[in-house]
Amino acid sequence: MTNGSMTDASSLGSHTAAPPPAPHRSDSWLLWHRLSRGRADFGNPAAFDKRVKESRWESFTVTAEDPAFLDALAQFSGRETGRGGLMTLTGSNWLITIVAQPQPVYRDQPALHRR
Repeated sequence: MTNGSMTDASSLGSHTAAPPPAPHRSDSWLLWHRLSRGRADFGNPAAFDKRVKESRWESFTVTAEDPAFLDALAQFSGRETGRGGLMTLTGSNWLITIVAQPQPVYRDQPALHRR
């Protein structure tokens, strides 16, 4: 269970299509709301899902056959690709986060199309 996590109910896009909008509340968010009723130990889910604009997180995952971008990112960050977790660009207006993992990233990921 991803109890109200930032990636719960996330949606995936592709090389040619934007991701569809996520549902307003997923089952795990609803569970967190139910568990937290009258129980301060469970935190306050409303602090996040009632203030989406203030708690939004944008990320993208790099998938590439050519290692040039991943090599440049490793040189820029000083970290080998796939080591050290996510990289958030704190100077961006969206706090965009790059997910640079060893390729291919997803199980059953289709082969990339060369342009």
